[in-house]
Amino acid sequence: MAVKKAWEINSKVKEILTRNWVDTQRVLVSTVKDTVFIKGDLEFIGDKVDTGIDIMVISALKKLEREIMGISEVKHVTG
Repeated sequence: MAVKKAWEINSKVKEILTRNWVDTQRVLVSTVKDTVFIKGDLEFIGDKVDTGIDIMVISALKKLEREIMGISEVKHVTG
């Protein structure tokens, strides 16, 4: 994968995270080949996800994974 492609994927992932109320300043997104790595503290901002309710957090994380996997070049998401 070219450096430009990795940068484009990272940018798309950050857009997805932002759209889903994740504080992107607390995470590092990188891409190697077909795998997206998300490191850091995944923290939801605002009141869209009640972090005190496990099922809501699990649902939000599954949604994030689905959207990131929807990027055509991405085959894996890990953290």
